[in-house]
Amino acid sequence: MNICSLGRAFDGVSKIEFNSTRTILDFDAVFIDSAGLVEGVGIKPKTIQFRRGEFLEFLALGRSIVVFSAPIQLEVFLPISATGARAISGNRVDFKGPDHLKTFWLSVRDDTQFLAHFDTAPGQPFLFVSATNKPVGALLSERQARDFEQAGMGDRRCVRVRMFGV
Repeated sequence: MNICSLGRAFDGVSKIEFNSTRTILDFDAVFIDSAGLVEGVGIKPKTIQFRRGEFLEFLALGRSIVVFSAPIQLEVFLPISATGARAISGNRVDFKGPDHLKTFWLSVRDDTQFLAHFDTAPGQPFLFVSATNKPVGALLSERQARDFEQAGMGDRRCVRVRMFGV
C-alpha cells in the first residue's frame, strides 16, 4: 500500500507538506497529524480549500484518510461536523471497536499519544481514554455520512475518514 502523511513523518510513509502542491491522489491512504497541520499551516484559506477539495476527491475514490487529532477545529480541514475537541493528553487508551481497525491500532499504539478527546465524536467512537467514556478516536459509517449530507452539512464521500485522537 502506498501511503503519504501530512503534518508528521512516519516510518515507511512519504511525507507531504500541507502547503505544497504535491497531490495526495498518487497514494492509497493518507495519515494526517492535525497538530502538525496547525504548526505548519497557519491561516492560509486557499491551501485549506485546495486540500479539502482534494480530500473529498480522494474519499470519492474509496481511499482512506487516518487523522491523528489534536484540540483544533478539524472541520476546517476535513468534511465533517464540528467535534468539540478538548485538550487532554496521555497514552493509555481502551480499544472498543471493529476487528479491521484493531490490527492497525495494535501496530501504532506504542508510538502514539492522544492530545484531545471529542465532546461529540464525528462517528462511532472506538478509542477511549482508559477507564472512561471520553472518546479519542471515531469511525464514520456510511449511514452517519449520509445523515450528515442530508442535513446539508457535508459530503457523503467522507465515509472513509477515520479519526484517532492520538
